[in-house]
Amino acid sequence: MLNGVALIAFAAIYWLYRGGRPAADDDSRYAKDVVCGMQVEKAHAPANTAHDAHVFYFCSDHCYDRFIATLDTSATSTDEKRHDLAAPSHTGGSHT
Repeated sequence: MLNGVALIAFAAIYWLYRGGRPAADDDSRYAKDVVCGMQVEKAHAPANTAHDAHVFYFCSDHCYDRFIATLDTSATSTDEKRHDLAAPSHTGGSHT
């Protein structure tokens, strides 16, 4: 009997705790840092950027820099692939 009462009391306390601070998916005040996975309050995020019609929020400048470096690397490799497909092949000689 006491175990049931304790369980109900714990559930009520937990429900009150979660009601005061919603999870990242439940409230638009919070976002998830896509680099490290940390929950970030949008109003106090140290860095953010817009990419492909999405706004990304970061917990630190370090995570922001890593995200931008990943974008630069993927854009460069995509541009090189497009260039390789469009460029005529040369036999002999050097590229300038």
